Amino acid sequence: LDKDTSGLLVTAKDNSVHASLRKQFTNRLIDKRYLALVWGHMSTPAGDIDLPIGRSPRNRKKFAVIPGGRASLTRYQVEEEYEFLSLLRLKLETGRTHQIRVHLSHLNHPVFGDPYYNGRNTKMITLNLRNRQLAAKLLSVMKRQALHAQLLRFVHPITGKSIACEAPLHEDFETVLNLLRETHA
Repeated sequence: LDKDTSGLLVTAKDNSVHASLRKQFTNRLIDKRYLALVWGHMSTPAGDIDLPIGRSPRNRKKFAVIPGGRASLTRYQVEEEYEFLSLLRLKLETGRTHQIRVHLSHLNHPVFGDPYYNGRNTKMITLNLRNRQLAAKLLSVMKRQALHAQLLRFVHPITGKSIACEAPLHEDFETVLNLLRETHA
C-alpha cells in the first residue's frame, strides 16, 4: 500500500503464511479493489488502462509509463462525476509500484491530492474561480492522495477458505465526497 493511501493491507504472522500470500500476489490471485477521486472526467465510463510501467527516466524515485516497462493493467469504472472531479472504482490486475497513480496521471487524470504525480495543485489553474475555491477547500480537507484500498479478497493460507475484507472510507475522503455531493446537487 502506498504511503498516504487509506484502506486495507494484509500482513503475515509467520514465514509460511507470508510465502503463501506472496505466491497468491505473484500469481495474481488476490483481488484488489480501490476507490480514487481523480481530476476531470474519463473518456469512457469504464475501461482498461493497459500501459507498461517502469522507473521514470527523469526522476529515479518516481515511476512512469515507459516503453519496455513491466506490463501493468488497471481496470476502472466511473462511479460518480462532479464538475471537475470523478470518483472511480479500480481493480488492479497487476500490482506495480504506484500503478494506479502512474496510470491515471499519464492519462491526465491524476489522483486528487497526489503531490507526487501532479494531483495536488497543477490542475487548479484550469478551473474557474468558483471551482478553484472549492478545490482549495477540498485539498485543505484531503492532505494526501484520494486513494483508498477498499477490498482485498484472497485464500486463507491455512484454512483454504476465501476471505474478503472491506474497509470503509477514511473520514477525510468521506468528507470530501459529501462536500462534492452537496455542491453538485
